[in-house]
Amino acid sequence: MVSIALLLAVVGIIDLVVLPSWWVVRDRSVLAAGPVPRTSYMRHADPLGHPVSWVWTPIDSIAPVLACAVVLAEDEQFFRSRALSREQLKHQMNAVLRAEFSVGYSGIGQQLARNLYLTPSRTPRRKAREYVLTVALHEALSKQRELELHLNVAEWGKGRWGVAAASQAYLGVLPSDLPPSRAIVLASMLPAPRRELAYAVGARATARQEAIATKLWRASMLSDAAYGATLDRLRLWRSFARAGGSMSDAFAAVDSVMGRERSPDGLEPQALASTCDTSRRP
Repeated sequence: MVSIALLLAVVGIIDLVVLPSWWVVRDRSVLAAGPVPRTSYMRHADPLGHPVSWVWTPIDSIAPVLACAVVLAEDEQFFRSRALSREQLKHQMNAVLRAEFSVGYSGIGQQLARNLYLTPSRTPRRKAREYVLTVALHEALSKQRELELHLNVAEWGKGRWGVAAASQAYLGVLPSDLPPSRAIVLASMLPAPRRELAYAVGARATARQEAIATKLWRASMLSDAAYGATLDRLRLWRSFARAGGSMSDAFAAVDSVMGRERSPDGLEPQALASTCDTSRRP
């Protein structure tokens, strides 16, 4: 009986710890730079392998205001914490103890681990593998690279993956050309990407958009005037979007009323760790 229990324990450790760690070691050179192949989530979403809307975009070609909007929306402590922050671990371990495996509150590292290697199934096994993969990715990659991967493989709609596909499909612009209000709307969609516009104009996304704008102001990415104008643009955009039409049409209507929106000056993708810092303003 002891030997069987020991064998099961060894098999469990191999399944939950050794295999996920090996996946990252095996793929380290691919993960380190440039595009990655289709992810596990992409294959699971379309097992027949149909073409998907996915264009790889280096982080240097992504507007810093968008990269920071995603960080501040999804994982505010991303650049300042280890693979799993204490707050994330506490929240998720409590959820696991209550058998609530569908609970959210996953940081960027965990979302990346799931997208690259796992499936949407909500089980203790997947959650355990997710923790191991998150730590392994953290040890193998820089934070900047983790964010670059996340922005390129996150789902932003049914069959739509990564920020380039999202920004061009929804807004008709390259991810390098996204000004604050458009970046905030895209970042706010990530919790429910397949609901697209219906979610983006809803109550939860509205609160999320205003919170992201506030965090961008606290990070000094938006001046006082730009912060107020961004909130006005978002409110006007939602009113136009709810009346019908596409996201891009609604933003075009906002621009016709308020003028063309400018992106913040002097922001460099290489300085995201210091830029996406909400401690700059109390």
